[in-house]
Amino acid sequence: MEIKNKKNRKKMIMLRNIIVVVFFILSSIFSYLTFNEITCAFKKEGVEKVVLIPEKSSILKISKILNDEKIISSPILFQIYSRFKNYKNIKSGKFKLKTNMKYSNIMKIITNQENVIYDEKITLFEGLNFFTLKEKYKDKFNIKIEDVIKEINNEENYKEFLFTKELKKENLKNAYFKMEGFVMPYTYPIKENSTAKSIAKEILKKSNEKFLELKDDIKKANMNIWEILTLASIIQAETSDEKEMKRVSSVFHNRLKIKKRLESDVTTLYSKKIEKDMKEKGLKIDREIVDGYDTYKVKGLPIGPICAPSISAIEAAINPSDEKFYYFYADPKTKKIYYEKDFESHKKNYKKD
Repeated sequence: MEIKNKKNRKKMIMLRNIIVVVFFILSSIFSYLTFNEITCAFKKEGVEKVVLIPEKSSILKISKILNDEKIISSPILFQIYSRFKNYKNIKSGKFKLKTNMKYSNIMKIITNQENVIYDEKITLFEGLNFFTLKEKYKDKFNIKIEDVIKEINNEENYKEFLFTKELKKENLKNAYFKMEGFVMPYTYPIKENSTAKSIAKEILKKSNEKFLELKDDIKKANMNIWEILTLASIIQAETSDEKEMKRVSSVFHNRLKIKKRLESDVTTLYSKKIEKDMKEKGLKIDREIVDGYDTYKVKGLPIGPICAPSISAIEAAINPSDEKFYYFYADPKTKKIYYEKDFESHKKNYKKD
C-alpha cells in the first residue's frame, strides 16, 4: 500500500512539473507576443510591400510568405499567435503590409475583404444597362465583357441568387437580358485568374446581398420584386435627382391605376437598342420582345427592367409621393421637371424649349 502511494506521489509530482513547464513555455510565448505587440507599436513601420496570399493558404504557408517578404521575423511565433487568437477568416489576394507591423494589425488587414487590392474592377453606375456596360468596358480586360454579361444572364449562374421567392420563371420569359435591373450599382472587383463565370457569380452574389437589405420594404409593397425593379429602372432612367424620383413615381402609379399607357421615352430608347442589337447579331427581329419594352405600345409595365436602379429609385417605386399628376416633362436644358394633371397643360411645356 505504501509503495502504491509513493508511485502515485511521484506521478503527481511529475504531472505538476509538466504543468509548470508547459505553463512556463506558454507564458513565455504569450509574454514574447505581448512584447512584440508593444515594441512594434513604438517602432517606425518600415517599407510598404504588396504581398500576395494565394487562395486556400494555410497559416503555415502564410507565415512563410510574410517571413520571406520580411513582414515578420518569426514564422513559428506568428503561427502560434494566429492559432492562439483563433484567426480563421483569412482572405486571399494582394494586401499592402509594412515591416515592423504588429501581428494584430497584420491580421486586421488580411482578414478583411475590403483591404484586398484589385488590379481591375467593374463599376456599374445607377442608370447603366448591359448595353452601356458593354460599351464602357469593351476591350478593357483579358476577359471579354460580353462573356461576363452572358454568364450573368445564364440561368445556371443566377438560379442560385433569385433574390426572393417571388421571382418566377414567367417573369423572365421574354426579358432580353434576364438579369437586367437585378445587378445592383456597385464597384465589383476582379480577382486574379478570374473567369467570366466567376466574375458573374460574384456580381450576382453581391447584388443578392444588397437586395436582402431591402427585403422588409419589398414585402410591404403591393408589387412583386419584378414589378418594383421594372418601375424603379424607368424612374432611374427618367431622373437621377433623388428629390424628384418619388414625384415621377407618383405619375407612373397614377397612370397604372387608370390603365393608361406609361408612355415613357426611355423605354422606347431601350426598345430601339434591343432591335439594333438583334440586327447586329444577325437575329430575326422579335417584335414581341422589342415592342414589349416600349411603353408607348404596351399597357402597364414593360416586360422587364431597362437599367440598374439605385436604392433611391427602388424606394421611390415602392413609396411614391401622394400627388394627382398624370404627366411630367423634363426640360433638357434646365433639367427642371414640370408636372401636370391634363394633357393640354402638358403640351404647353414642350413649347418652352
